Amino acid sequence: MEIKRYTDEAVELLARLISTPSVSRDEGAAADIFADFIGKCELPCQRIGNNILIQEELDPAKPTLLLNAHIDTVKPAGGYTRDPFTPSVEDGKLYGLGSNDDGGSLVALLETYSLLSAAPQPYRLVFSPFFFMMIEIIVRSVMNVVRWIKTDTSELETKEGEAV
Repeated sequence: MEIKRYTDEAVELLARLISTPSVSRDEGAAADIFADFIGKCELPCQRIGNNILIQEELDPAKPTLLLNAHIDTVKPAGGYTRDPFTPSVEDGKLYGLGSNDDGGSLVALLETYSLLSAAPQPYRLVFSPFFFMMIEIIVRSVMNVVRWIKTDTSELETKEGEAV
């Protein structure tokens, strides 16, 4: 596949994602679009809720290369000068909510996975547009518990004797 075709495909997918509201914890419609696109590419896709996973079969002899981005966006800010859900191209740049964080990366990594998985690689490929957010949620939850514990127990120490 030529570069222009990949680029056009990526821009079209990103424009569809931009025009679909996908605020955190309400990204189902964007996940639908993304999963549909992956299906058309005939990639081995697993979906659990709004989480999508594309992976090669596990080979313990190969290291794993994880390609990661997230589907959701933040709520549009009040100071937006454009309609955040209307993608527009100006001077070769695509504008819209999620075009940078993290739709551009999401689409670029999917195209990367598609290209790399077309030939044998010395590593196992995994594309996971949800994993980072799961880790972020877990880390935030743990940090909230630690803050709560510190509020109630100012002398809390770790095994190494350092204050938390």
